[in-house]
Amino acid sequence: MTDGYNISTDGNEKDGGRLSTFAFRGGVKVFENLKLDGTLRMSTNRADRDDGFGGLDSYGFFIPADDLSFFTNRLWVGRLAATVDTFDGLWKHKLHVEGAETDNQDTAVSASGNLFTQNISQNIKYGYTTTYRLEEPSVSGVSHVFTGLVEHEHEAFEQPSDATSPDRSRNRLSFVGEVRGEYFQSLFLTGTLRYDDNETIEDFTTWRATGSFAAPNTPFRLHSSVGTGVKYPSFSELFGDFPGFISNPGLTPEEAIGWDAGIETTLWPGRATVDVTYFDTTLTNEIDFETVFIGGDVFFRPFNREGESRRRGIEVAARYLVFEGLTLGAAYTYLDAKEEDGREEVRRAPHSGRLDANYKFDNGRGNVNVAAIYNGKMSDIVFNLFDPLIDRVELDSYWLLNIAASYEVSPGVALYGRVENALDENYQEVFGFETAGVAAYAGVRFTYEELASVARPKGQ
Repeated sequence: MTDGYNISTDGNEKDGGRLSTFAFRGGVKVFENLKLDGTLRMSTNRADRDDGFGGLDSYGFFIPADDLSFFTNRLWVGRLAATVDTFDGLWKHKLHVEGAETDNQDTAVSASGNLFTQNISQNIKYGYTTTYRLEEPSVSGVSHVFTGLVEHEHEAFEQPSDATSPDRSRNRLSFVGEVRGEYFQSLFLTGTLRYDDNETIEDFTTWRATGSFAAPNTPFRLHSSVGTGVKYPSFSELFGDFPGFISNPGLTPEEAIGWDAGIETTLWPGRATVDVTYFDTTLTNEIDFETVFIGGDVFFRPFNREGESRRRGIEVAARYLVFEGLTLGAAYTYLDAKEEDGREEVRRAPHSGRLDANYKFDNGRGNVNVAAIYNGKMSDIVFNLFDPLIDRVELDSYWLLNIAASYEVSPGVALYGRVENALDENYQEVFGFETAGVAAYAGVRFTYEELASVARPKGQ
């Protein structure tokens, strides 16, 4: 529970919240070749918020205004799986079933009265995965792994707060095949093909291929991948009912094709690694959000962009083992993200990076991590009362310092804590919305594990 902070740049009313979470994870080895495992997570979140863009700053930009609006979110996620090993572990079979339900409730408080909305989403998946590892006895160092997946997914969506809105549902049957090859511990290749048989929209086939080559007698490893993807619009985007939001039943799936290529090198006999990767992705029918004005109020609405949007850039990552237990890391990303008209995509910083130090001590029982995260300047959407042609603004860059530590006081019992935004940086990720200042968290983590009994010969 927290008293929170003022989200709006206008006023001083704090927006607090309360989060409760329960998580369980466990497994049991029924027989030597049969394992059952499951997970369960439940959470409830209630938080204050500021409604819409009811405020106005001195430059004529609409900003959130303080009010007493609030929302609640209830989520449960569960999964059960059974894994069977056959042929001495070379052929594995897994059956799984998993489900999730999200209940979003929102109360918009205004002088004219309260507006309550509720959206409930459900998702159930069940499927079968088979994996077979084929060794080549006649050729040492060569092996192949074949994987197949059949999965059925059922999604449902209802809005109890809107009596006129019908319940929605859709089904998807997916087939996936994958082949992985390992050759002389130097060349690793993967090929994946997926087919989605959709009930309510067109079917899609996507694919991906990857390769990695560690050049013998050199410190270099080459890696690359290429593939396609599809992102289906969510029920909330298609039919959702939220304050300040208008759904779009006409949305179509977002499609993408992309590739990357890079080189990794190892320096100082394994103590340091440096990886440089170039990536390039092109999206069609990109799902984005636009603003519409109805009756003087501002609403957000999802839509499909026309033409192609492109994201390309370079990632550089490095790690260095200073001495046993202490590792330093650094990463930098240059991103060139353009909309179909050539303008920079909003809320995507061209420059971002991270510096971190991780220290393990007392034979791994303790761990301390310090990370400095950089987010460069980026553009965002604005609404200007005086000049409608001004629709973008630049958000300032910022640094965040996060500190985390944990220590296992006894087997299965660990203390942990973290401090986020330790320097109390004042920054915005979305124009007009403030972010949290320095915050500290601490707790105790319990883990219970019972070792399976091992049969012993008589007399022992």
